[in-house]
Amino acid sequence: MKPVWRGLPTWQRQAECNGSTLDFTSTRRAVVVACLQVCSECVVMLACRAWADSIGDVVSVLGGETPMKRHNRHLRELRQAWDERVA
Repeated sequence: MKPVWRGLPTWQRQAECNGSTLDFTSTRRAVVVACLQVCSECVVMLACRAWADSIGDVVSVLGGETPMKRHNRHLRELRQAWDERVA
């Protein structure tokens, strides 16, 4: 059973990582892969990804993305917005 943490939004209480002992800030490859596996099975992955974007997280595996993947997605989105603007 998942712990219910007071003050957390409902989506965070439903997250697969809630109560996990994994370090979602680790840079060790094996730990990152394990964290991504947890995310891939999570019903609130998209809400978590949106939250990571909103807080500008640059260190944690959140929403099924590593910090580098999130950064690269942001760059692609910026390039696409720029291309649409100048087209």
